[in-house]
Amino acid sequence: MPHIEILSASIREGRNSHRVALYFKQYLEANTPVTVNILDLKEYNFPLFDERLQFQKSPSSKMLDFSGKIKAADGVIIVTPGYNGGYPRV
Repeated sequence: MPHIEILSASIREGRNSHRVALYFKQYLEANTPVTVNILDLKEYNFPLFDERLQFQKSPSSKMLDFSGKIKAADGVIIVTPGYNGGYPRV
């Protein structure tokens, strides 16, 4: 069975976009033959990255876990909030 990871990308208090991620999870599970998981960046509490994972000398187990889940997924849906009518800067 295909597996989808939904990335809930906002870490702010009172975030609304996480509700969208929860909706997509519920909708996909009810209407498609896939398994779905939400990767919530707020729960991972990553530090700011100054280097890509492959070049980090000692990435944390959380980073490796997150990366492994993304790599193993058949698809990834990214739910990110809009700020001032546009996309957030990366």
